[in-house]
Amino acid sequence: MSLDAPKTVIEVFAAHSVYSALVCQLLECQELALAVTLLKKYRVVLETGAMGVQCSSWPEGTDPKNNPAFRWLMTGTDLADIRLVRNHLRALLLDSAATGGTAQ
Repeated sequence: MSLDAPKTVIEVFAAHSVYSALVCQLLECQELALAVTLLKKYRVVLETGAMGVQCSSWPEGTDPKNNPAFRWLMTGTDLADIRLVRNHLRALLLDSAATGGTAQ
């Protein structure tokens, strides 16, 4: 396949060695980030790109600068690295739900 005229998303992913297991992990991270944000206990910024995943989180209503609870993760593109982000987001979701986040 030529990347000059890609036909499908799957072809683009295959040309760059991005396989379904990786895509599934990234989608789960996006879902978790949205769920955490909707519970309004933490703010989450999740970015994906060719170099990997960047995730930052901090308590809602606070400034992330100089905040001891601010977390920033940057990973590569392998599954083990992306699972670190997923596990962090799962922990935030569990904490938000356990302490009565305000889902709306």
